[in-house]
Amino acid sequence: MGSSHHHHHHSQGSPELRRFSYGQLAAATNSFDQGNVIGSSNLSTVYKGVLAGDADGGMVVAVKRLNLEQFPSKSDKCFLTELATLSRLRHKNLARVVGYAWEAGKIKALVLDYMVNGDLDGAIHGGAAAPPPAPSRWTVRERLRVCVSVAHGLVYLHSGYDFPVVHCAVKPSNVLLDGDWEARVSDFGTARMLGVHLPAAANAAAQSTATSSAFRGTVGYMAPEFAYMRTVSTKVDVFSFGVLAMELFTGRRPTGTIEEDGVPLTLQQLVDNAVSRGLDGVHAVLDPRMKVATEADLSTAADVLAVALSCAAFEPADRPDMGAVLSSLLKMSKLVGED
Repeated sequence: MGSSHHHHHHSQGSPELRRFSYGQLAAATNSFDQGNVIGSSNLSTVYKGVLAGDADGGMVVAVKRLNLEQFPSKSDKCFLTELATLSRLRHKNLARVVGYAWEAGKIKALVLDYMVNGDLDGAIHGGAAAPPPAPSRWTVRERLRVCVSVAHGLVYLHSGYDFPVVHCAVKPSNVLLDGDWEARVSDFGTARMLGVHLPAAANAAAQSTATSSAFRGTVGYMAPEFAYMRTVSTKVDVFSFGVLAMELFTGRRPTGTIEEDGVPLTLQQLVDNAVSRGLDGVHAVLDPRMKVATEADLSTAADVLAVALSCAAFEPADRPDMGAVLSSLLKMSKLVGED
């Protein structure tokens, strides 16, 4: 695999990442105006921005401004190391990082390609940031296509580079949809900018505080070994991918309450019960807004859910790797075919 090509990159640095000033990004976002906010978490706020200047000709970007309290100055080295990695990760199913801003005490931000169709969370559940997709978008085939695209992006992160890049926060709000409704994984790297990827022993105290505050919001998607022991491997992302696929096909959030006969269930349990009851069981839990036109549609949805369940296995060793997941999904998409 082209290792020489990677090393060539390293020596060159990354000329393609532009450094923006605080002033340029303030100008682009109307002084970080609340009306331009397209997403926020306790880690960051994302603004829609328009770059001024002749070179850019009004290029629309997403400016992701990191919350400085969550990114203390001791994470500066992580931030810069991570930027170097991000600038070299290039794949059609990853959101492209255009540049960054970094002025001590004032701003840390990433500048990304703006995705016109918002994120997958909004597309599944309806969100303010983007118009809901036409129902025809949400066929079994279209949803499978999203799964395939996300899997492609994760396979690249896990194996396309000198070392595996673990995303750590795969969830629908971190999957963006471009003008062709092609899914692109975003926000890889933010976890690592906090130093989350350091081995637990090396940095236990700093790490547990950083991660516990940073990842409060993603519990439904978080692999048990990551949530409790902070062990990070690519299998963390496989787990989250499984949950995301279940959410995409059932229309139910893993963080919501689900009850069957008065008994509270996790999304995994709901799907597991459904799959064990066969196609009728599966049909009953699918997103009611998804057109299931044919028997082939239904059995494909059942196959996706079965793969998703294997991804969300409790033990990391019982989960497939993303390469195996991708090849299963690609086989299914050949069967569904085009209209």
